[in-house]
Amino acid sequence: MSSATKNFSAAFTLIEIMVVVVIVGILSAAALPKMGTVIERFRAKEGEQFLIAIYASEQRYAVDNFRKTCSAYPCSFWTSNFTAIDFDNSRKPPNFSYPYYSAGETAPIRINRMSGSTTLYTLAIGFDGRIICLNNATLCAKMKYN
Repeated sequence: MSSATKNFSAAFTLIEIMVVVVIVGILSAAALPKMGTVIERFRAKEGEQFLIAIYASEQRYAVDNFRKTCSAYPCSFWTSNFTAIDFDNSRKPPNFSYPYYSAGETAPIRINRMSGSTTLYTLAIGFDGRIICLNNATLCAKMKYN
């Protein structure tokens, strides 16, 4: 056997390489849709942490000013003025709006998850500290809310 034949027989054939590329393509196509949901779940967790910080500040505000915490609706001891509480509003997560207070709701403190100028969903925290997802049932269900 010549040395040229030995080198050729040790290499991969074009068919083998094409089979590997097809298998990798199929695996990638199956994984990419799940990847988007996982990334969005991590972004939502950032929003949750932001809401929890506001919730803790609201509870401290209620204790300091009225000697009472809120655990049920209606809670007249919270404030809608976010500058009145010891909360750093400049630390909002990227891709979320600034928090706002929705009066008359059981989950009044809310932030919107933004994509450009479009609202994808809204995260809200209630007087009981429970976080809920609003305005996009499909995406909220994929992220395991509600």
